[in-house]
Amino acid sequence: MSEASDPDPFARFTRSAQGEEPGASTSNPPGGIDGDDDNQSDHGLSGNSPAEGTPSGGLHAFAHLVKKQKKLDSAAINELNIYCSTIDVEERMLLTHATLLEIRSELREQRHKEELSFSVPEALKEHIRLYVKAFLYSPTIKSYKGNGAEHILRALRELSVPNLPSENQPLQVSAVISVISDELTSIRNFIKTKIKESVVPGSEMRNIADLTHTLLSGASIRPTLQHYIRFAFLREHVVTHTVGDFWTAVDRVISDWAKKATTTAELTGYYNNCYQDDKKLYGDPAMSIHQPGDTSVVEEWRKTVDRHAAAIQSGSGRKRKRGGSA
Repeated sequence: MSEASDPDPFARFTRSAQGEEPGASTSNPPGGIDGDDDNQSDHGLSGNSPAEGTPSGGLHAFAHLVKKQKKLDSAAINELNIYCSTIDVEERMLLTHATLLEIRSELREQRHKEELSFSVPEALKEHIRLYVKAFLYSPTIKSYKGNGAEHILRALRELSVPNLPSENQPLQVSAVISVISDELTSIRNFIKTKIKESVVPGSEMRNIADLTHTLLSGASIRPTLQHYIRFAFLREHVVTHTVGDFWTAVDRVISDWAKKATTTAELTGYYNNCYQDDKKLYGDPAMSIHQPGDTSVVEEWRKTVDRHAAAIQSGSGRKRKRGGSA
């Protein structure tokens, strides 16, 4: 039966694998291509292999069918012929393994190229900006210049923020960390600048409620009394700080107070003292048109941010080479 009229070409392969070539008698040698096996051990990959590049008799019909049905280029056809040309199991396993290694190498190269060309999506940058603000504005933050970038990334993953690279993409993760670190620098500078402006006589931000409203504007965070207390603490140190990096000095005070306090109430009292002094110097928040929100209503994403902000460790932030304090 011809190939064109054979209703079941795979049945044809089965007959071939059993030593019965299409259109040939069963007396033909099962290892030959056209009944000629005189030179099958002279070439190929092993002593058990027929001529190199030519399928063995058992796979001849099926290999021919595969070539017709699959879109293979000349190189692929040659590799298929080499595979079929040996009947040695170990040689075929080696060829298969080599092919898998080749595929893995190509995938690794492609992934490396993608990582090198990776650019943090604008949508992700917007999310980063929002969460960086939430971290730096958090009343629970333990360090403004510690390992905040790492904790922000963890919070982003925990909150399933889209477009984040996976943990097994180090170059892309590094690019995201870099964007987070830059945003931390930018927002820290914004906070310090606004606080400095707030102490100028005649400033519309002298009242801590007005300052807090200005800082949190556009941050999707409603100001609370805890924000007033934290920003009053920062304002006191903006006024008194004169030497060295401001945020490093603030982190040192936060750390020292935490070590000094023997109870949570005592630690809270240190910050409350700053708030009471601020009210005397710059006005009572009750006199402002801006009033604090209900502290009993906190969004889940804010709880996640506050939890990570409280876990930031001081003294382990990324060192920056460019000038200026952040």
